[in-house]
Amino acid sequence: MNMQQYRLPLGWTAAFPADWTHEYDETTDQNIFYPADSDLTFRLTALHAEKEGVPAPVSLMETVFAKSVPEGCRVIEIPELQVAGCTMLIRGRSYEEDGKTVSQICAGCFCDGELLTFNIFGTDPQQVYEGLAYLTLVQRTGTPWSFETFAADGTALELGSQIQTNIRKSTG
Repeated sequence: MNMQQYRLPLGWTAAFPADWTHEYDETTDQNIFYPADSDLTFRLTALHAEKEGVPAPVSLMETVFAKSVPEGCRVIEIPELQVAGCTMLIRGRSYEEDGKTVSQICAGCFCDGELLTFNIFGTDPQQVYEGLAYLTLVQRTGTPWSFETFAADGTALELGSQIQTNIRKSTG
């Protein structure tokens, strides 16, 4: 599969299949990615917070993420997505919209002063959960933590495959 790397605001990058559509919503500051043959949609938003040059503490970034998560989301534990130096929280829910059941996953990656929200939407719950594998291809340069080592040695794709396998086992 051909992958395309995208530069996101505030030094983040993400990789998605090259044949997917990428849009930037100036109103919400979201980068939106989706394939042509599915209703699967990814919305990524980056945030930086500091006061007088001092990055906001992790606890504040966690609070900001928690306030962005819709009511009714449940905790999703995926140990493979825990990265040293980074706090990651994942929440999920299903809701009705236009007569269809939509699955949503909200993931927040944060450290001092930095937050990336990674939201996945779609009507196929399995496809939505498997979409978490793309989170392994996100990078942040110039911060205490980064996914760069995953991307550099190919383990991001291996980790993504492992996550998909574990999700299939837990939902299948």
